[in-house]
Amino acid sequence: MENFGTRLDWGQYEALIEMEPQVQEIKTLIEQESVYHYFQSMVPEQDEETSSLWLSNIEKNLMSCFTDLGAEAHTPAFQLGALQKALYRSMKARKSLIGLVRWELFSKDKFLIKRTLVQNNLESNKQGFKTLEKKLDSRLNLEHNLSKLKAKTWLKNVPETLDQKEFIRWFADQHFALQAKLNFISIRGIKNIINPVKLSADAFKQKLDTLYAQLASLPTLRTAWTNYLTPAQINSITQQPGFSQKLTENLKADFDALCEFDILQESLTGDERSILNKLHEQTQSWDEYLIKGLFINSLSLAWIEHLEVRESELRMVSSGKINLLENELRDLLTEKQNISEEIILMRAREKVVDDLKFNRLNNRVTYRDLLHQTTKKKKVWPIRKLISEFEEEIFKVMPCWLASPESVSAIFPMKDLFDLVILMKLPSVLPNEVYPHYTEVSKHW
Repeated sequence: MENFGTRLDWGQYEALIEMEPQVQEIKTLIEQESVYHYFQSMVPEQDEETSSLWLSNIEKNLMSCFTDLGAEAHTPAFQLGALQKALYRSMKARKSLIGLVRWELFSKDKFLIKRTLVQNNLESNKQGFKTLEKKLDSRLNLEHNLSKLKAKTWLKNVPETLDQKEFIRWFADQHFALQAKLNFISIRGIKNIINPVKLSADAFKQKLDTLYAQLASLPTLRTAWTNYLTPAQINSITQQPGFSQKLTENLKADFDALCEFDILQESLTGDERSILNKLHEQTQSWDEYLIKGLFINSLSLAWIEHLEVRESELRMVSSGKINLLENELRDLLTEKQNISEEIILMRAREKVVDDLKFNRLNNRVTYRDLLHQTTKKKKVWPIRKLISEFEEEIFKVMPCWLASPESVSAIFPMKDLFDLVILMKLPSVLPNEVYPHYTEVSKHW
């Protein structure tokens, strides 16, 4: 910038323009020369050091010393310790009659105490001594807070007198200066442009006026620039001296492509423009793959939503209800399998005891011969003969058989015995082994 010997980027220009009200407030706050002097001493300090809260607390404590009876104002600060000790000894001595007489006749503190009482328009009695004690405490508290103020190098011209009005004026000026400092440091980069520490009040205000006079035309120029440049390009031009030349060269090289782009842009409908703008807002980029992926995903979601509106049952998938139904169906199938197994076993048991026959003595004759043949120790029948003789009873008791093809050929007669035959590991079985029994049933797997 001219007259300032520095170059600002566009972000700093915008920050300065936005903070113009704070600059005007700074000029108002430092109208008085004394406030500007205080402001100069505060600017180089860190924010933590120049605490407005700390200054307000000190002000509150110091002003409280002037309330009620006020502070003792006639004794020099270096004599306050001696006066406090003398007052303590005097009040202790005057508690008894003998002590009072001795204090009046022989005490070395009598003249100091009485002179102080006279200076503060107090009588030499018990009430006067108590009042002086309170005023002395206020004075000590005041001196303590004054020492805190004087310890801060950024606080200048701390009042030496004990005039309350002077302290009020001084604190007001300090708050004005502190507020001006807070506004000044809140303006981005202004300390690199204008340093008030080395300037007079008039020169500082003139610098501020000159700065904002040069910035006044920038909002209008920015409006014109944004018709052709993006904010990032404008910022790069202000930061990089050669960037504008590079943009000019690129414009010449890409002019035909830009013309084609403009023609394509003009051919877009209002809806297409709106969609592209929304896609750009979401991706914050003009990357082809990002925008394309977002568009396809959005289109898919919109189509799914359309289908769900038309067929409300489809909402179960997105709402998670389908998972609940799947879990419920899985539980029901498991329960059905368990119940089916129990039903089959129960029906198998019922079939065993159905149509039982008894003789006239009420003795069971069904299964009696089968039981005899299967439990006797001698002349045991072969299984094939047993099945041939007791076919009906055996298949009631044992309706399901598991056997190899060779065993089936050896045990069962060549006739229709089973409703269903299931062949396991068929490649390892020869056709001539299973064909006779395979043809004996109407169902086979």
